[in-house]
Parts: sequence; structure tokens; C-alpha cells
Amino acid sequence: MEVQTATDPAKLTETEEKHIPIIEIEGTEVVVKIGKKAHPMEEDHFIEWIELYQNSHLLSRKNLRPGRKPETLFHLRGEEGSLYAIAFCNKHGAWQSEEIF
Repeated sequence: MEVQTATDPAKLTETEEKHIPIIEIEGTEVVVKIGKKAHPMEEDHFIEWIELYQNSHLLSRKNLRPGRKPETLFHLRGEEGSLYAIAFCNKHGAWQSEEIF
């Protein structure tokens, strides 16, 4: 599976603004929201799932459905390092972002 990332994180394209995962860390809780502009969650166009990796190990995968918000909550393990999230859009494929904590 090909995973897409932002070409220039400082200047996101319209497509990137709706697909790049936004990682928000608060203590041991991580909220992953899809897009600076909310991604549609309609029957024919939605985010199917979000995966969160901590230090290159899959922490969890959450499946989403149309009609729900394109975001989910994860819980971290105690170690520090890097997080990356991958979100899969049924029309535009997989998108990834990374956050160091």
C-alpha cells in the first residue's frame, strides 16, 4: 500500500488539508483528527480506519463508519519517542503524519 504525506507541511494542498492526520497529545491520551479541514464522512467518501504507531510499533487501529467524526482517541504506552498516524480514505488512499514527543 502506498502511503502519502504532505509535500510541504507549511503549504498543504486542498486534498492534503482534508486527509493528513492531525496528532494531538495530552499526557497519555492521543487524539487523531483527519484533516485541518474536516474530512467528509459520507457513504461514498469516508475515512475507513486510523492506525497509530508508537516508535514504529502498531499501537492500535480504529475502524470508522460514515456519519461519524473523522477522529479517534488512543492511549500511549509509557515510552517517549515518535508517533505516526495513518488514515485510509476509501477514495484517496492512505495518508500519514508524524509527531515527536
